[in-house]
Amino acid sequence: MGKYKLNYASLNSLDEDEVITFTSTAKRRNWIINKIIGVYPQRVFVLIVKYSETSSDIYIFHRFHCITDVSKFSWELYLYEFESYKDAYDFALTLREDSELCYNNNHLNN
Repeated sequence: MGKYKLNYASLNSLDEDEVITFTSTAKRRNWIINKIIGVYPQRVFVLIVKYSETSSDIYIFHRFHCITDVSKFSWELYLYEFESYKDAYDFALTLREDSELCYNNNHLNN
């Protein structure tokens, strides 16, 4: 039984994450790379890396090179597939709406 999980939502299925388990981080990383390389037409992906209950990062990309180092570790991973960067950024923005860094504070300087 695998202990390294990937929560994956394919295009247009954000409400239905599929949990895929792997026996190693290398197998999980290779699955992600093959998914990104094998999709046509190209898609934009959002990868959420959950380090702990209170700490996570969001990566938005269409080529796997930028996430190969991150996917080597045993952190909890969530991978979402989108048709465009706009859709991916809109989704990522909703995940960070509670952050003070989510929006510009220009109105506070006036």
